[in-house]
Amino acid sequence: MFVNSVRDMAISLGRRYELNDKEIQSFIALLKFLQEDVVSVFLPSFFPILNYLPRFLTRKLLKLDLVDDVKQNVFKFMGNIIESHKAKLDPDNPRDVIDEYLLEMNKKSNTAAFFSELDLTRTIFDLFGAGFDTTSNMLRWMCLYMAAYPDVQSNVQKEIDDAVPRDRLPSQQEKSQLQYLEAVIHEVLRMSSLIPFGVSHCVTQDIQLGGYVLPKGMILQGCSVISHEDPNYWQNPHKFNPNRFMDDSGKFVPQKEGFLPFGTGRRQCLGESLARMELFIFSAALLQNFTFSPPTSKVIDLSPRAFLLAQFPKFQDIVITIRK
Repeated sequence: MFVNSVRDMAISLGRRYELNDKEIQSFIALLKFLQEDVVSVFLPSFFPILNYLPRFLTRKLLKLDLVDDVKQNVFKFMGNIIESHKAKLDPDNPRDVIDEYLLEMNKKSNTAAFFSELDLTRTIFDLFGAGFDTTSNMLRWMCLYMAAYPDVQSNVQKEIDDAVPRDRLPSQQEKSQLQYLEAVIHEVLRMSSLIPFGVSHCVTQDIQLGGYVLPKGMILQGCSVISHEDPNYWQNPHKFNPNRFMDDSGKFVPQKEGFLPFGTGRRQCLGESLARMELFIFSAALLQNFTFSPPTSKVIDLSPRAFLLAQFPKFQDIVITIRK
């Protein structure tokens, strides 16, 4: 799914790309390479001994030359976009994030010194890098779970049909009426644990935790999937059960101890609000108009495909039927 990158392009670059646009497809290919094909780049952070190997060896093993090449292409792409924005910049009518940033950078103020084109390039790239595959893959998970659990899918579709006329798409206005859908989305978030590792933290002083001594400088990495599968928080944690997010009166309960799909604390996901909105609107629209099911004599595989930093769904066929 390219939907998130197309959306981010519109917000950041002031233009909307068609899905078959060669420019956006080329850029997405660069992002996918950085996200999936060079996971080894992150290994020295977890295994510092790799930093002591001969440089020529680590560059080959960790594909650093390829990474540098991709980074140059990304920066070239973003640089051309920034230059085109400079040429058409109208202080009275900023079009997008880049325009707003350039205007702030050009201000004669104390804060202007903290803005630069390099940081602008990095910021725009972060918008794509962080949001490119997350919501898209969560929607994939959503479709797979609906195909695997047709009774749950039917209940969600009935709720949507009762709340939203078929001649228009669902919106945020119906959120309070689609509480079972909210519960289903949250249970898919829990079961999939799409991003099991949050932002890395570093111990600032020697401390003791759970009987272990953690020395200053040690890197700590949280793992949400452990929490999401902990029977101390969830009864039968490996069972898909959206009702665990509903109370006895049938109301959706969003806050549950041990539920950490977007991390926690000051460094939890900055895009959580946007991701939640997208998951709700896209899921409601998809289930209003389509029914998902496994191919004949096939079983949906809900185990994640092998990937170090995320639990992406496996590529597989499903049957999509238009609802009458």
